[in-house]
Amino acid sequence: MVKNQRKEPIIEKRKRSAPAEKSSQYKPRNVVVVNLPQYRKKKARDPRFDELAGEFNEGEYRSKYAFLDEMKDNEINQMYDAIKKEKNEAKKRILQSELTRMQQQRSSVRRRDRERRIRREVIQEELGKVQSGEKKPFYMKRGELKKLVREEEMNELRKKGKLGRVMNMKTKRNAEREVRRLPFRIRRDKKE
Repeated sequence: MVKNQRKEPIIEKRKRSAPAEKSSQYKPRNVVVVNLPQYRKKKARDPRFDELAGEFNEGEYRSKYAFLDEMKDNEINQMYDAIKKEKNEAKKRILQSELTRMQQQRSSVRRRDRERRIRREVIQEELGKVQSGEKKPFYMKRGELKKLVREEEMNELRKKGKLGRVMNMKTKRNAEREVRRLPFRIRRDKKE
């Protein structure tokens, strides 16, 4: 047999019950076009971003759904118990990462609540002074608000007795940042 010679394709016998084959390259002639009525698609609306639902008031939301915080605290306590009982290290790590995520969420929510409360107190105090005629209106800047929040956090830590430890951690972190900003050669010399 010669290499370039083609083999004849094997033709199988067509069954009598098989449907008639048609080439896919020809356009079918008897196409029936049905005119269906056009319906407008319903758009799904997310009330979080929809103007019809009104403006979002975080303070009102926090007061209405305060029970969720209690539920999350209970969930965190259950996570602690689950981590203590878990023997598989991989599952334990997953649970631990989930626990830290939940704790960070809780602390950020508390921080926002504290900031909102301080802002509200300052505004009420300023309104009282303006109405009594003691001073002109004053609008607090974000930096001043952050200072007040920081002062209150420090006072809370001082009451709990954790202020020294927190300040040590902050100084260590700042020192590490400063070392990272230095060029590599100087950084290496400082370590030695």
